[in-house]
Amino acid sequence: MMMRHTLIPALLALCTVSGVQSAVHAQEARAVGPEVHTTLTLGTGPSETSVVRYDCGQAGTLAVTYVNAPPNALALVPVEDGTRLFATTISASGARYLSGPFEWWSKGGEASLRNLTAGEESVPLLTCKAIPATDITAK
Repeated sequence: MMMRHTLIPALLALCTVSGVQSAVHAQEARAVGPEVHTTLTLGTGPSETSVVRYDCGQAGTLAVTYVNAPPNALALVPVEDGTRLFATTISASGARYLSGPFEWWSKGGEASLRNLTAGEESVPLLTCKAIPATDITAK
């Protein structure tokens, strides 16, 4: 369990502060007591980071950072308890990401956030539409 608490903050800091390079490496994780050393490589080729802003109705706007490092893809999604790291998984269409009990699913210009512990047929916590980049720069 120690690795989960030290690796994820290091990766989040790397993605949000330093940007993402062709191979994303987490900083060495240090723990009190036995040391834990971990390196995480997301992909072997060029990677791309983008931020998409979404209009989520009464919930306001949401900025989601996508990290694509083939064959892997991640999404940093603000959730009620802070920003969570979501990893892509198989989907019939669109891009489906999971983080613990949460699912972030984007398709075309729409996205939704669900808590899967409420059941896959439950009403989404958020239903959002991407804000076109031209609308963002005009404000």
